[in-house]
Amino acid sequence: MPYAAGLATASWVARLPRGMASLAIVLLVHDATGSYAAAGAAGAALAIGDAGVSPLQGRLVDRLGPARVLVPSAVVYATALTALALLGTQLGPLPTMFWPAWAARPSHRCRRA
Repeated sequence: MPYAAGLATASWVARLPRGMASLAIVLLVHDATGSYAAAGAAGAALAIGDAGVSPLQGRLVDRLGPARVLVPSAVVYATALTALALLGTQLGPLPTMFWPAWAARPSHRCRRA
């Protein structure tokens, strides 16, 4: 496959911050709320979103190609984490912190062609 090396390299670079996202969410929500239970719940929202949507994202990448799936996914991911950071630093209501954490999963609203 002529494009496999480029895709593998891009995938590796794109996944580097993913490992830190769960820890960052836990630390941010704990700092904002003082509760490790709330922080764990927000981290769990991210993990549940990842587990539920990753197979779908893989199928969409195979069917539609990486650019049509991964670019919208990156935009949703960045927007959701930015919203979570703003809610955490502005002490937004606790339940509103779970939605951005859940939405920061790999592929949220990728449409089929």
